[in-house]
Amino acid sequence: MRKPVLLKVGWEKVEWPTQQIAEAIENLFGYLGDYKPEQLGYSKTAIMGPVGKLLSMIEASQFGESVESYVGHIINIHNQSSKKLITQAGIERLRKGVEILVDLKRRFTDRDFHRIVRSVDYGVYFRKAKEIAERHERKQEEAKKEGEQSE
Repeated sequence: MRKPVLLKVGWEKVEWPTQQIAEAIENLFGYLGDYKPEQLGYSKTAIMGPVGKLLSMIEASQFGESVESYVGHIINIHNQSSKKLITQAGIERLRKGVEILVDLKRRFTDRDFHRIVRSVDYGVYFRKAKEIAERHERKQEEAKKEGEQSE
């Protein structure tokens, strides 16, 4: 006869890492300032650049807890797909973002970490999409002013 399987029923109250999520979003968004894609696009994949790939890699534990491996892989992707090489400041922001995410992965269950990754994913996407929209509106206003001046 087999031993009975015991399950823990109920929800465990977990302190949600709001501050770390905000820091990860800030650092990964800051890194994207260095990323200028060779082809412009407005899909989520195009806007997120290498950060989207990074998040799925960390969630799948592709390199375990090796921050250097994640950062090195993303630098490689960046240099192959960006018009602009990554700067030291960009590398540092990327590294800080990865360190935060690896630490969160270590501390939370897979289910909770999936929710954290989605929060970071859409937080970075929101910030980048907002930046693109603001830049587009500024260009339209400048073009409108130039059109009025030339008349």
